[in-house]
Amino acid sequence: MMSASSSSDGYSFGQDAVIGIQPSTGNAFQETVAMTTSSFYAYQEEGEDTQKSFSITRTSAAEDFIINIANVRWNFLDNPYTFDVGFGAYNSTGALVTEQLLFYVDLDPRYGGEMGDAFTFGAGLPDGTYTIAPISRENGASEWNKDIEADNYSITAIISGNTLTIRNVFVDLTGTIKATGVLEVNVKQPLAFTITNNGSFFNKEVFLLVDGKCKGGRVIEIEAGGNATGSFSFLPEATGTYNVALAYINGYDNYGEPIYQTFISAPITVGDTIPGDANNDGNVDANDIVAIINFLMGKDVPGFNADKADANGDGSINAADIVTIVGKIL
Repeated sequence: MMSASSSSDGYSFGQDAVIGIQPSTGNAFQETVAMTTSSFYAYQEEGEDTQKSFSITRTSAAEDFIINIANVRWNFLDNPYTFDVGFGAYNSTGALVTEQLLFYVDLDPRYGGEMGDAFTFGAGLPDGTYTIAPISRENGASEWNKDIEADNYSITAIISGNTLTIRNVFVDLTGTIKATGVLEVNVKQPLAFTITNNGSFFNKEVFLLVDGKCKGGRVIEIEAGGNATGSFSFLPEATGTYNVALAYINGYDNYGEPIYQTFISAPITVGDTIPGDANNDGNVDANDIVAIINFLMGKDVPGFNADKADANGDGSINAADIVTIVGKIL
């Protein structure tokens, strides 16, 4: 489960919560041996761009359909392994009905690459909807495992007689992001966003990038054609213009570092702190005088900023600050 939180420096980030912790059994931990997929899609012709959907035909139900699949896979486990590399087809109940061993490969941690091939399946299977996924296992093992991240890339395959309809997972996100707070240095900046999903069902972590650097993320789920709203935040430590963006991971480089795909970005310009803006609304006016008077009377003042209320910078909040603010207004 993923939830959102904030760090002490004002950056928002995601937190994983471990559910259902069990007492130790005394047995050594056994990691599931599976590769990690970062790209997986079907295509009709070599070198062709990813298609959202297309159809393949055969002459009889006794024949297999032949599907060309491009696939990038990695060993992101802690140890080197010899992997059996395969493709599998699952029916609507989640049962593996077709498995195809492609080859085996020796991989040290953080190594991987293109491992696409042709997948043949469908002979003798009833009409219906199937899911094609990358599968792997340690060489010599009997049980296949879905690749890590496989569910984010799995291909939908619909058999209807002698026609197979292929639907690739594709991401097409648009939207807006904007600052909603007071644009001042050392002031936490709320960033409100709206995301529209023009592609397939989306359920991945979305990250906040500030000038290209990741400042945290959270899992966002959006149905095809749906929308999502929310907010991130960051704390600017200098004046100037920042580029804020939302992105998702679209693969990994040769060092195992994530490659971010930006889909929303906007510039925000942060200025100096405004002394006297006691109510933190971005202006110095009579409302700030009222805020200071209420503060001095012990009343609760929503949004009150003690640092700014000290308009004359003497380290105290008192009538002298009101005088300074009056001087600014007049």
